Parts: sequence; C-alpha cells; structure tokens
Amino acid sequence: MTSESTDILADLMDASGRGDAVALDKLFSMLYTQLRSLAHARLRHSAELTLIDTTALVNESFLRCVESQATRSLDRQRFLGYASRVMRSVIIDYVRERRAERHGGLAHHLPLDTELGEQLAALSNLKQK
Repeated sequence: MTSESTDILADLMDASGRGDAVALDKLFSMLYTQLRSLAHARLRHSAELTLIDTTALVNESFLRCVESQATRSLDRQRFLGYASRVMRSVIIDYVRERRAERHGGLAHHLPLDTELGEQLAALSNLKQK
C-alpha cells in the first residue's frame, strides 16, 4: 500500500469514527477484500461448528467494529488485527447460541405444581367411585 492510500485510509478511518457514513462506506469498500480473507481464515477452522458464512462474518464483525468506534483510533494494521479478534468473538457467539439451542436453550420451562397434581388425582378418584 502506498503512503497516499495509507493517508486516505487513515482519513477515512478517522471520519468514519466521527460518524461520517460516506467515509464508512468507502472504508468498508477499501478493506473488504482483506476482511474477507481474514473471515475465510477464521471460518476454515470452525465452519463445522457454525452456520455463518464468510460474507455474514465480515458484515457482522465490521458492524461491531464500527459500534465500538475502533475505526477512529486505530491504523490499518491494528484495525485488521482488532477485526480478526472481533470475528473470533462473533464465531464463538454463534457456536454458543447453536449449542444452547441444541440443549434446550429455547425451551420454555414450566414449574411443576404438585398441588394441582394432587387435586387432579382426587378428582379422578371421585369420578371412579
């Protein structure tokens, strides 16, 4: 990367960190190929554990980086390192979610009421007599 493109990237990172949506779009376009290769490398080791694909991982991690305002205070290399760690946490979140679903994480838990069971048993006995 030339020093001119490094300067442009630094300016875009700073502007996007201040909330400039146009700069954010340009920044995403400039870094997309590198973010995609990072995501592909991350998913290579954990693809069987999660259903997320490369594009979704890039988008989710970039959004998390923007929310944390990491684009404002980091240079390109540090941002990509941070994005890689964010991708790892996104994958871990998806794996945890899938495991929770598999082990009844979405099930509604109903408390058992023994008093109601006793009343039903008593009614059942009355009907039989």
